Amino acid sequence: MGTIVIDSTHINLKDQALRALSQLPPFSPILSRLIATLAHEDISFQLVATHIEKDTVLAGTVLRMVNSAMYGRRGTISSVRHAVALIGLDRLRNTALSLSISQLWSRVRAARRWPASRFNLHGVATAILSDTIAQNTCVEYAEGAFVAGLMHDVGKLVIAVGLPIEFEQILDMAGESGRDLSECEYEVLGFRHAELSRAVLERWNLPLEVQQAVAHHHEPIRGGSPVPLASVVAVADRTVNDMGLTLLPRPGSPPPPQEIETLSPLGLGAKEPFVILNFQSEFEAIRAYF
Repeated sequence: MGTIVIDSTHINLKDQALRALSQLPPFSPILSRLIATLAHEDISFQLVATHIEKDTVLAGTVLRMVNSAMYGRRGTISSVRHAVALIGLDRLRNTALSLSISQLWSRVRAARRWPASRFNLHGVATAILSDTIAQNTCVEYAEGAFVAGLMHDVGKLVIAVGLPIEFEQILDMAGESGRDLSECEYEVLGFRHAELSRAVLERWNLPLEVQQAVAHHHEPIRGGSPVPLASVVAVADRTVNDMGLTLLPRPGSPPPPQEIETLSPLGLGAKEPFVILNFQSEFEAIRAYF
């Protein structure tokens, strides 16, 4: 009877990718505290404002955005606390998280063809849409929708940082075959970015519900009540991709938002146009800062 040999190549690749976490800039204390507030529904706006105020660069960027024409305010808003009162706690916290994490990851040294700007825009768009959906239907662990959307593809970043040669192979395979990037990841690496994303969030001690949503965001979408958080992230991910906010450029122009139907599996019904409009408003307010 022959000896069964287990090929450890894929296991070693995953370990190598995860070791790349040490190459990512650490979260600042302010960012860590902002993420921690996501687990508390009764968090006070004074506490969030205090966290943001302690980061001069972040506070300045938030105030510039709030004073932009997009928000249509009269007069000048000069304090973060005033901004919280005007645009709401959730929106301000989400904005701060988006700006902080995206600026952090933009400094990462990754594979030559890593599209840092597109990655950040896709993550922020998915986060905003996930959160908007969660505000308009019954969702499991709705408070985690934004951060799950923001970090659902962090596994792709870790692959590009820790396995740059393999990342280039994945891009070439996807470009030549037209296949989905996730399928090409599995063929080259033996695992997909969603699995790696979960491992990253586990090491960062994010809530288990967020880890699970990220891990399963490429699986079949399920409706029902409450809607699984993974399905919300999956729908948001597909929708922003259909809008052209993709990691890799797609040929042709994206369809008008009103013709995109990927929200339908969640059963939003008459709320769908409202969700899309709210998403567009919030996303356009922040995309200029990326």
